[in-house]
Amino acid sequence: MHYVASLTGPHNMGHHRHIWFVLGAAPLFSVLLLTTVLLAQSEHLLYSFPPANADHPTNSTLIIDKQGNLYGAAGGSTNNGMVFELTLVRNRWTEKTIYTFAGGTDGATPQGGMVFDSAGDLYGVTFSGGQHGCGTMFELSPNGKSRWTESVIYSFACGTDGANPRAALILDKLGNLYGTTTAGGDESCQAGGCGTVFELSPRGGGNWAETVLHRFAGGNDGYMPFGGVVLDGSGNLYGTAALGGKFGRGIVF
Repeated sequence: MHYVASLTGPHNMGHHRHIWFVLGAAPLFSVLLLTTVLLAQSEHLLYSFPPANADHPTNSTLIIDKQGNLYGAAGGSTNNGMVFELTLVRNRWTEKTIYTFAGGTDGATPQGGMVFDSAGDLYGVTFSGGQHGCGTMFELSPNGKSRWTESVIYSFACGTDGANPRAALILDKLGNLYGTTTAGGDESCQAGGCGTVFELSPRGGGNWAETVLHRFAGGNDGYMPFGGVVLDGSGNLYGTAALGGKFGRGIVF
């Protein structure tokens, strides 16, 4: 049995602190709730995915909205990935697929979890698919009656712009998105590149522009950032790369 996703940080509710996470052991995958009451801890099963919805679960964190609904990603019936919503109705959690990836230009294999903007739109990444097959950044927008519309806001071109993102995006106060790719960038580093840190900025009319903030060069600079980044109050980004550095075992940047 192994973790396939976790929700960052506890949520305080009175004297209770709730942490949601996804636990996996093929072929079934479950969403669990860990409740901390003072010094005592208890775990509750919220939902078990049937095999058809959970084959090849993605490396995705959960996110919670203002109404207490949970969102995450799993393999889905097509194995290209899907985004699900868990809603508590009459003390029972109900799962609903809000989008199933087709595996083409819309993306495939959602990774790293999602982030909400102030309008209730979800943003995330897919590891593959897209116009060039190297992954996408996507937006899921609610369009009424519990339906969602997916839009690809950027397709990675497999080159210096990056390729194959697998970490959750973060959103700043101006609506800019930040993330990493595990490949692409500086192709002199190694075949396929060593990864990037990028910013995606809205340009109006549904258009977005990508800016590469850093291309990892390998060696002491590090390479292959599997995790995402965090933003401090001064606008600095922090993250990790899995390999490289002085001892070849990864870096914090």
